[in-house]
Amino acid sequence: MEARDRAGRVAPEVGVAVAEWYKALHDADLGAEAPEFLGGEYETLSPEIIHETARRLGLDHLLVFRLAGESIERLKVALRSLPQVLNYNDFYRGNLALSREQELLRAVVFDYGLLGIGLCYSDCRNVVSSLGEGARDAFWAIYGPFSEREKTLDEEHGRPVQPVGGGKTQPPAWPEFVGVQGGVR
Repeated sequence: MEARDRAGRVAPEVGVAVAEWYKALHDADLGAEAPEFLGGEYETLSPEIIHETARRLGLDHLLVFRLAGESIERLKVALRSLPQVLNYNDFYRGNLALSREQELLRAVVFDYGLLGIGLCYSDCRNVVSSLGEGARDAFWAIYGPFSEREKTLDEEHGRPVQPVGGGKTQPPAWPEFVGVQGGVR
């Protein structure tokens, strides 16, 4: 079984094998508390980092960055309230090995330098961004659904402003989850 179809796209079987590997990783029992060396990707966010990032990007005039800095601790509390699992955090085709078995393709991912703790959806979002459409659809079919709260908080914690057509920006959805009234404009 080849990993790519004749058009060079990643075969759906690869998506299935990768989803099975990730489900096993995310199902691992962390015990009562995760080891200290496995930090969460959002734990290092602080108002100072958000404001400095906005300043360096020349975006410190945007209200959304002030609100993000003021709300980051509430956002982190909301993220921590969701189930936390082992996160690989570094999916890349160069870190993926596939079995040579003809009947059942298996995947293993290596290079654990960015292993940490986080949301299932966060890790899966990272994976599917690197898969072709057929493999991506197969991955989601095997992995299964996520709560909308997990998906929204994950997608929004990493991008305070989301570009849309014409160079305009769209306000993020996270403020409603952390109690910011009136949204961001």
